[in-house]
Amino acid sequence: MDRNGQIIKGYLRKLDPKIFGLNKTKSIRIKRIGLGESNLNYLAIINGKKFTVRINMDPRSPNKSEKEYESLRIVEHLGIAPKVFHFEASKKYLGETFVILEYLEGKSLEECRRLDENTLRKLGRIVAQLHSTNVDDIKEHLEKIGSSKTDILNEVCWRIDYIKAKRKIYFGEKREFEGILTNSYGKLQKLKFDKKPYYVLGHGDIAPQNVIRSEGKKPRLIDWEYMGIIDPAYEIAIIFNSFDFSDRQKELFLEGYLEVKTDPELRKRIPIFLKFQLFSDFCWAIMHVYEIGEGEMHESFLKEQDLKEHIDFAKKMFRKCKEEGIIDKDARWDFSRIFPEKYLEIPTSN
Repeated sequence: MDRNGQIIKGYLRKLDPKIFGLNKTKSIRIKRIGLGESNLNYLAIINGKKFTVRINMDPRSPNKSEKEYESLRIVEHLGIAPKVFHFEASKKYLGETFVILEYLEGKSLEECRRLDENTLRKLGRIVAQLHSTNVDDIKEHLEKIGSSKTDILNEVCWRIDYIKAKRKIYFGEKREFEGILTNSYGKLQKLKFDKKPYYVLGHGDIAPQNVIRSEGKKPRLIDWEYMGIIDPAYEIAIIFNSFDFSDRQKELFLEGYLEVKTDPELRKRIPIFLKFQLFSDFCWAIMHVYEIGEGEMHESFLKEQDLKEHIDFAKKMFRKCKEEGIIDKDARWDFSRIFPEKYLEIPTSN
């Protein structure tokens, strides 16, 4: 057990066991189970009952643990997320804030080799269930997840500015790649929404690694720190891109979704949002390679990264943007014009 594990064990012994639905604390076992870009996760087994301790590792989001705690409390009644038990606001124990929530048995959809038709429809239904939640009493307390054209373009613009600043260090005034970004950004500016965006309760980051499938149960969603109000077509565009769905898979998802929530305009609106999401994700992928290459993420995360995998993902998004016509067909992926050569020499994780 590492030092964090020892601290967590001592911390749990001091908490009232009734928080976890227990009469007394008899035994505690701690095991480190995963590290993400912004969370360090431990499995805590108290009297044989399993919990996840999620430590915030993102200094840019100091309120992330609190936001996830509040989000999970809001959606608890839907049965599509883990139950949350405790939020620790002080950093005196682990150096960061953390939450304690239900540990979900099962596999993430990222680990599944194939998504069957039933799983795709179930996923559509739970997303529609989330989108059908009444937010009248809480919407003023929730952040809008860039659903308007202006909001999305502002986020893309911020990412492009970051990329330009980093590239200037290595490439000076050579701006071939910046021309690709600027040209594509201009294409998005010309796109128009047929209907003004409207808002529902959204997760904000529904991706294969954030959906847990347990035997005999409907899928459940994890990582709720980005929850807010979002246009449903935008959230579905994010899902389609994250899962890299085929046309058939998209249709199965929508069949499940529309069984729960009627929206006759949905199929027409998703493709527009998808173009914005693809390019936004492409810019994020380029930016993320620079963040890792420049050592801007937390040290524990950096040690476990294979930079080549992140570069390959950026290349994949480049290809998808070309297929959608967002990036010109004659644009070429040239590593030497996009990233500094030294990135090829950065050691990768095992």
